Amino acid sequence: MLWGEGVPIWDYLVSHRKILEEGKMFMMITHHEKYIDQPENLGWNERLSHVEQIRIGAKCLMVMCLADDVEASPRTIKSFNERDVFEGGRLVEREGDFYVEVVDRVPAATVIEN
Repeated sequence: MLWGEGVPIWDYLVSHRKILEEGKMFMMITHHEKYIDQPENLGWNERLSHVEQIRIGAKCLMVMCLADDVEASPRTIKSFNERDVFEGGRLVEREGDFYVEVVDRVPAATVIEN
């Protein structure tokens, strides 16, 4: 996970789910089922605080990543899209998990410059 001046930038590992609603793509940013027995997991608790930040209006940018092994815990990143980040929009809750709308592809260089 990367950070820019107080703005969470989400990583999206290929194994995560996505949904389509009204022709718009939403990416899962929580996976409660995976962490139900790990309430003290620091990464999980950090993710939940990021969801709350998005809920109250923080900007969200996602980095698309490919995991070395999607079953590993913790996962390591094999590669990522270094050219673009993806701007998040609406936050929705579906079946107990949170998803963020993918609203735009943004050149990473413009994020770094700002």
